[in-house]
Amino acid sequence: MTGIKAHLRSKIWFPEMDKLVEKVVKACKPCQMTALPDKPNPIGRRIPTQPWEDLAMDFKEGLPDGKSLFVVVCYTSRFIQVEVMKPATSQKVISALLKMFASLGVPRSITADNGPQFRSEELKQFCVSYGVHLNLTTPYWPEQNGAVERQMRNIGRRIKISVIQGTNWEADLLDYLIMYHSTPQETTGVSPARMIFGREMRNSLPSLHKSDTLLFESSKDRDMVMKEQHKAHSDSRRHATFHGLQPGDVVIMRNLKLGSLQPTFGDEEFDVVDVKGGEVVVRSNETGKTYTRNSTHLKFLRKKEELCVDNNKELSEVGGSATDSRVCEAEEVRDTRQRREIRRPKKFEDFV
Repeated sequence: MTGIKAHLRSKIWFPEMDKLVEKVVKACKPCQMTALPDKPNPIGRRIPTQPWEDLAMDFKEGLPDGKSLFVVVCYTSRFIQVEVMKPATSQKVISALLKMFASLGVPRSITADNGPQFRSEELKQFCVSYGVHLNLTTPYWPEQNGAVERQMRNIGRRIKISVIQGTNWEADLLDYLIMYHSTPQETTGVSPARMIFGREMRNSLPSLHKSDTLLFESSKDRDMVMKEQHKAHSDSRRHATFHGLQPGDVVIMRNLKLGSLQPTFGDEEFDVVDVKGGEVVVRSNETGKTYTRNSTHLKFLRKKEELCVDNNKELSEVGGSATDSRVCEAEEVRDTRQRREIRRPKKFEDFV
């Protein structure tokens, strides 16, 4: 454009010549077909406010043994999750995402390219069922999913190094992720693990970082309170009581395969060997085998001889006759409750 204008000025001149030259050149179709592409639009992605809120996913193809690597990246923390697949199908993508959701939570959105696994109706329905917005990028525009594309390059280099060295690339990749997750990022200033978990991840290198004591203590106290509440609720609902079994007690064991005509507990007797809370170790008197059962599956066996001894002991402690017992029953029992003072009305009093 500048050369054409300079050439015309050296020969002729007329008013608004530059504007006319620009209009003619810009209207030239062959010129437009050979021109450079237009500049891309500014990035319009919403800035995530929480870790694991907006994710990006893609596949790394062409790996050894025909395997593929499913890669998921968090836009906020740069935390990476990987899954090796062969073959790479939408069903396996759903299974891998479900595992990640169970460990790290359900995100708000996931960005992916237009691969066949990501365009399937199964994946779309899965995202809808969990309230996740599936954002498919524009075809042939990988920059729209640049976060995962950059990680793909780093992962690809690490796999190439493993192939050159002849080592296990899958194990080396996991070692790389341990290093990566514990390394502070230039953009955030902290490691991906700290961004997403709130603490530094320990690796094989000596570390001077200490965990957030306040955060840990607060979480520990809350966990303790919740556990106590759940314990109290569960104990109340189940009417839980201490079983009272001790080593040396004789018990019978519950029939786990209970039929319609079978008793709840079997006839075989067992000796209590060890007690650890609700876990009781018993030994069979017939076979000598030991079993570990919960106290609810055991019942303390009280024999007739013990009942006779207990009854005689009770009678000896009483030491009185039937007449004495009747006398005791007839004795007046003092009432210790506070009562209102009763006064006789004055109209019933005697007057002289």
